[in-house]
Amino acid sequence: IAVLILAVAGYAAVRFVPGRFRMGAQGRLRTLGALNLGRDMVYIVQTGPEVVALLVGRAGSVVIGRWSAEEWEDYSAASASPKSSEDGCDRGHG
Repeated sequence: IAVLILAVAGYAAVRFVPGRFRMGAQGRLRTLGALNLGRDMVYIVQTGPEVVALLVGRAGSVVIGRWSAEEWEDYSAASASPKSSEDGCDRGHG
């Protein structure tokens, strides 16, 4: 009975106390990517102004990288654009 009372009290606190336990629109978590590594997982998560890479497994979780959202977007845009002569081939400059 005590567990049930605690559960109802917790639900009521989260549900009916506005803004106390909820994050604002800028503080929400957003999963940008996930990679399955057998028993472990790598998650890339945006937490407001930061992007964090987490290694999550049976032994726990470890932060393996941290970037600002701006830095992450710049990197994502640069890696999505076609690379012209980075591979050593000069295309179109015959």
